Amino acid sequence: MGSYEEPEAFNRLLHQWNAGDAGAFQELIPLAYQEIRRLAVIHMSAEDPARTLQPTALVHEVYLRLARTHSLDVKDRVHFLSLVSRMMRHILVDHAREKLAQKRGGLLVTLDEQSAIEHPDDAPDMMLLDQALDRLEAQHPDLVRVVEMRFFAGMTAKEMAAALKRSVPSVNHSLRTAKMWLRRELAVERGHEARRS
Repeated sequence: MGSYEEPEAFNRLLHQWNAGDAGAFQELIPLAYQEIRRLAVIHMSAEDPARTLQPTALVHEVYLRLARTHSLDVKDRVHFLSLVSRMMRHILVDHAREKLAQKRGGLLVTLDEQSAIEHPDDAPDMMLLDQALDRLEAQHPDLVRVVEMRFFAGMTAKEMAAALKRSVPSVNHSLRTAKMWLRRELAVERGHEARRS
């Protein structure tokens, strides 16, 4: 993950925005733009190649949603990026729902760490993954944070450990546990989908 050239300025603006200073948001966004764009590319790399939504549009939608927020209870840069990543996840799910309203289809994603789509035919639908993450969050919210940080924000185990104040082996264990749980859930959902079609 890249680092901001002006981390002190970023943190200062973030704290001012948290305190309700709307003007700080306008100064904050240029500092955060490259990271937000990087997150958008990560998210969009998991979408169907025939996508209609582009990374720039995703960044724009995040900007609009952040602009409508008067302040956020965000502790630091990592927390901010986790929030932006979660926001992107919800935007993509909303986009998938709109596409499904027009025709059956959706966003293809995978839990593979090496490539966005290794086996497109086996990749779960974005909406199924989102629903599975919601079910996992109800039981183990800490596991969902790890998944979001790794697969949606592209953070390393070391960065995740620092953000969560945990050891790297502990974070890796949580990630393995979450992946196994999600794969099992998604296999069950795929079976239900196949029976319904």
